[in-house]
Amino acid sequence: MSSNSIEMQYCKTNFVTLAFVINVKKIFLTIPCLIFLISNSIVANSKVDKCPNRLNKKGEKKGTWVTLDPSTNAKTIEHFRNGKHFGKYLQFSNSGNLLKKGRYWNDKKYGRWVTYTVMGSKVASAFFIRNKCITYTYVNFDWEIKNML
Repeated sequence: MSSNSIEMQYCKTNFVTLAFVINVKKIFLTIPCLIFLISNSIVANSKVDKCPNRLNKKGEKKGTWVTLDPSTNAKTIEHFRNGKHFGKYLQFSNSGNLLKKGRYWNDKKYGRWVTYTVMGSKVASAFFIRNKCITYTYVNFDWEIKNML
């Protein structure tokens, strides 16, 4: 055997070993990530209220509350903690289109609130901190009215 073939053999085994080590590292990094994602999806699914409209021991609203219209469509979906708005707020039209979405924190509006038309177009967007409107953006929707006529 020549020295070149020995060097080539050595290079091949080092490359294979290096590739194996890199793949093993990827696997060991991937497995914890997968476990984390799966456990979070299980926790997230367990946090969904299977029984909405519940009260705590003090008689205060807790968890997800769903208000229905006469045709049993969801009118509002809101979340409560100790009787106070806490979390997402969604309001729907009679046809089921989203009219308003936002978040509450300790019974006060926080973050971006968006209002939509019955047709589903964005009308306005506002940003709240502790129930005070910091910014307000109005979107012109005259084209939608013209198209409806």
